[in-house]
Amino acid sequence: MNKSFIQLLPIFTLFLVGCSGLIETTQPSPILRTAGITTSSSQTLTPTATMTNTPNPTPWPTFSQEEAVQEITELMQTNAGCTQPCFWGINPNLNSFYEAQNFFDKFGGDWETGKSGLLNYHSPEIRFHKENMNIGIVLYEKGGDFRKMEVDLYGLDEINITNQDWLAFRPESILRAYGPPTYIRIFLGMGPTLPGQELKVGYTMIFIYEQQHFVVRYESVDMVTVINSKAHICPLNKNKLTHFRLWIGKDPVDLEEGGPELKEGISMTNSEFYDLLLGDPTRACFDANFNAYFK
Repeated sequence: MNKSFIQLLPIFTLFLVGCSGLIETTQPSPILRTAGITTSSSQTLTPTATMTNTPNPTPWPTFSQEEAVQEITELMQTNAGCTQPCFWGINPNLNSFYEAQNFFDKFGGDWETGKSGLLNYHSPEIRFHKENMNIGIVLYEKGGDFRKMEVDLYGLDEINITNQDWLAFRPESILRAYGPPTYIRIFLGMGPTLPGQELKVGYTMIFIYEQQHFVVRYESVDMVTVINSKAHICPLNKNKLTHFRLWIGKDPVDLEEGGPELKEGISMTNSEFYDLLLGDPTRACFDANFNAYFK
């Protein structure tokens, strides 16, 4: 695995076992155990449309609240029809920072700005109509050069949130849109367990598209009971995903190795896992070998 690409850190509060050297975070640094495998992915992806890369594009009209809700609802289902990794049609590798800033300005929210290392960050306020579902967007630039973008979707397991509310970013939609990832990684997280209690784990799935500088991460704190050293996980139906994070950009950080290969961790190859998630969602389940992660 190319260690110069990117490094990932689950944010849910679990005690995780394995990798070290994680990215800077305000939360305690957990230890991770992962399963990962490489696949060759040489496909060339072409964007459906690219905005003109002008330093100061003409401002878009600001949406009314009703228009913003309608626009966001559609974007969460279609992602602007991107055939190359993007969020709502924006990709730091294809768009300028000014274009991105101009695009998010039309939703009418305030901006939070600051410094993160050598980069400046800009976070627009996105007011969404779904109760308990939050969208966080951060744009990073250096001297006006659009370096990367991070997006978080929170509250995906809330009772009023349906698959349709974030259809474009669900695992099966990402895989269908962009094909097999360069790497697939699976993390298990074990919460505190008292004597006599059932052993339960949470999980994280990560898809890495190395050539496109694109990573998505899905987390679930819907704890799964370990039975006979196996955690039976159904990410598309039974065990609801809690949080989604997306990275696109030019400033990769290091991805630590560690943990079992995917075959050892869940007894599946990369292509089998890919096919599983694109098949019948009610049968898209796998068994994670607890002993392979927590030796």
